[in-house]
Amino acid sequence: MYFDQIDKINIEELINPSYRILAHIKEQTKPGQERQTETLVEHTELCMRYFTEIIQRKSLEQVFINIEKLFFGNSSKGAKTLFWEMLFHIIIFHDIGKINPNFQKLVLKNDIKVQVKETNDSGHSLLSSIIYLDHFIKKAEQFPIEDRKRLIEFLFLNAYCISRHHGGLNNFSEFEDKFSRQGKGANAGAGLNILESKGLFDKTFQVNIEIKEEKIVRYFSLLNREKSNNREQTITKFVYERLILSLIFASDFYSTTEFMDGLETKDFGEFTNFHTFFEKYQSGERYRNIKEYKEKIYSNELIKRDLHKIKDINILRNELFLESEQILKKNLDKLIFYLEAPTGSGKSNVALNLSLELLKQDKTKNKIFYVYPFNTLVEQNLEILKDVFGHDEFIYEAAVINSTTPIKTDGHIRKNEEEIKKTENYTEYINYYKRALLNRQFLNYPLVLTTHVTLFKYLFGTEKEDIFPIHQIANSVIVLDEIQSYKNSIWGEIISFLSVYAKVLNIKIIIMSATLPDLDVLSLASEEQKKRTVKLIKDRNKYFLNPVFKERVHLDFSFLELEQPEEIIAELLEKVKLYANQNKKVLIEFIRKDRAEEFCRLLHEGDNVECEIELITGDYSTAIRNEILQKVKQKDKPMILVATQVVEAGVDIDMDIGFKNISLLDSEEQFLGRINRSRGKDDSIAYFFHLDDSKVIYKEDVRKQQELTLKNKEIQSLLKEKDFPIYYERVLKKLFEHTRKYNDHNIEVFFDEEVRLLSNYKIQKKMELIEEQEDKVTIFLNSKVKDIDGKILQGQDIWKQYKELLELKDMDYSEKRVKLSDIKARMGLFTYEIHVNEIPPYSDRIGELYYIEDGELYLENDRFSRKKLKKDLFI
Repeated sequence: MYFDQIDKINIEELINPSYRILAHIKEQTKPGQERQTETLVEHTELCMRYFTEIIQRKSLEQVFINIEKLFFGNSSKGAKTLFWEMLFHIIIFHDIGKINPNFQKLVLKNDIKVQVKETNDSGHSLLSSIIYLDHFIKKAEQFPIEDRKRLIEFLFLNAYCISRHHGGLNNFSEFEDKFSRQGKGANAGAGLNILESKGLFDKTFQVNIEIKEEKIVRYFSLLNREKSNNREQTITKFVYERLILSLIFASDFYSTTEFMDGLETKDFGEFTNFHTFFEKYQSGERYRNIKEYKEKIYSNELIKRDLHKIKDINILRNELFLESEQILKKNLDKLIFYLEAPTGSGKSNVALNLSLELLKQDKTKNKIFYVYPFNTLVEQNLEILKDVFGHDEFIYEAAVINSTTPIKTDGHIRKNEEEIKKTENYTEYINYYKRALLNRQFLNYPLVLTTHVTLFKYLFGTEKEDIFPIHQIANSVIVLDEIQSYKNSIWGEIISFLSVYAKVLNIKIIIMSATLPDLDVLSLASEEQKKRTVKLIKDRNKYFLNPVFKERVHLDFSFLELEQPEEIIAELLEKVKLYANQNKKVLIEFIRKDRAEEFCRLLHEGDNVECEIELITGDYSTAIRNEILQKVKQKDKPMILVATQVVEAGVDIDMDIGFKNISLLDSEEQFLGRINRSRGKDDSIAYFFHLDDSKVIYKEDVRKQQELTLKNKEIQSLLKEKDFPIYYERVLKKLFEHTRKYNDHNIEVFFDEEVRLLSNYKIQKKMELIEEQEDKVTIFLNSKVKDIDGKILQGQDIWKQYKELLELKDMDYSEKRVKLSDIKARMGLFTYEIHVNEIPPYSDRIGELYYIEDGELYLENDRFSRKKLKKDLFI
């Protein structure tokens, strides 16, 4: 390792041996026991051990080599050596500020008999960063100007991370404010107070602190003035600070947990049995069928024969699977792989194979992330993995990480917890929860299924737990499904960040969709950056224009000629009833929930509808949705399913006829994927109508403009011909113009100002995929609800359990966090989001969560009824 070649400070030589400086104390609960203490030297040595092990296990040395090459490629050997030396000593210095006598006395109850008259400051993180700066600034100043600038830049980045290692990220400018009396915020000038209060360290620290206020201010000024024409370097510094803070967090947390709980961390969440895992995958029926097809039919050369006459969808899926695999193997040096494939062509299976193949080919890759737009897709793909790997130990490698899934645990202890608590294994019982929480916080799982929203929190969030897993993302394979689902006003920023994350952290990214834009156009990618990407399907038309995909559903735009809402509703009712009475499965999708509910009511009140009618909206729980979908899936059973956009993706249904309120072209294509999914019918039709405008949902999306929707006959033709590249040429042209204007959307201004200056709060806000709505609150409706396993739950019981759990004062923090995640998953069956001015009379409240005792007043057929809510409010 590079770290083996650098000079390392012996921390014992920095601390005055006259004082016993502690890092942590552990109070004993049994009478007569003395508290246990851990010295600062012991803690630092343990942190160094974990830091080194993480670097080795996660193959992170290459990550820092990447950064060295990007910033110090032309520098002297001495400058490069100092870069590595500064890097390693972040861990050594991160807690050195605990020499503060006030910290020892007030926080650790360790009175070392040193009086600090100038201040009662008991902090240690900022003092640690100042000592770190003082030690290395002298070394950096010995180099010529260009090397010095780079070294100072990383020195201050490192010091900033040290100062934040007990909190999340804030704006880098707030670190600067700590060395300015005129700075903003309560902590302005805090660093100057430390420099002026030598009593904080002049007795406990063996070395004189020589750094001066003027020098720090001068270097901050230099950093602010230093512009860069290299966007890659700008983004790399953003990635670097997150990686460094993640490593400090991990090393510190693991070390502290080992001392406080005797819980040594040995599993860091990488694949340890990948060979066996891959063999299990290859032994599956699907893979064996493809392998047999390859051996008998498939050429070793990329297919040149015409597939247009192929009618068997499984042959087309085999072709797509094998072609993408072959191109991937020929381009293993690439970082981003684009998989553009028709709806229903087996993208999930292809992506699984490609991600496993990347791990097989590159031994440094040790983790896989499967990332989807919606929780329903996460759940659906977990089921796919279960089908592939069965329910044995292999599926235990996978963890679902989102807001609705409990923290992953071992069911044995949970089921027998009361019995275990009474035995001598109580410590083991508590440590089980501590390990479960630690694994969740740091993503210590080799295979993670999550959502784009969660992944983007990790990539751009500022909270501590957002940053914990960044070192886990390094050397991973990330599969991004339907990235274009989110606001396209930041597509350029997204691909710019992803490209640098991939290069710096050695990540391989697979981006897949049926409607995939050329994102490199928006990012202004350099020729060198473009060489890092490859399309896994050379000729998309070979698949998209095959009748199996192209002509699976006939498109009808006649409803778009109607303008009056009453006329549209009447025509829809007549047409839907007609098909229902022909024993068809009919799907009709609206944009607004109230419109869907009203149409469903009209169907129920009307005559001559002999089949079952069901409604699904975002207000329905997973259990109710699954119950309805099971009815829908019954073969040859006619049904009308009225829904909102929740059915567009992640819902495995096969309908005969579809009706849809137009929105974005991507959504129209997703909707078509729910019609004639099995390709067993010749008369499937999708009708498009325009009742409600999608602008309310897609506020800043240029695709909502009328000339880019099915209102435009040219766009209708593009959907028929599956010519999404032409469509996206138009979209990207508008986006390019939009993001080049000098306004809040200007991509160059964003990177040159906010990212360069590490304005982390603004970056986080800019990169939010879903903006929080301040006028929304959550209500909890007390009622009886069936969960996904068919068990009946009573809302008041769940609410009582939640309150009791919150109020427990003596429960271990980790146990409480794990149990809260479990109960919150069940609470999701009773909670609904409403506008703040719609809150009905409530019986209890916890924060912005309102408990409605008479919750059943607002249900209709066991479903939440917004109509009943509004009727009750405005009587």
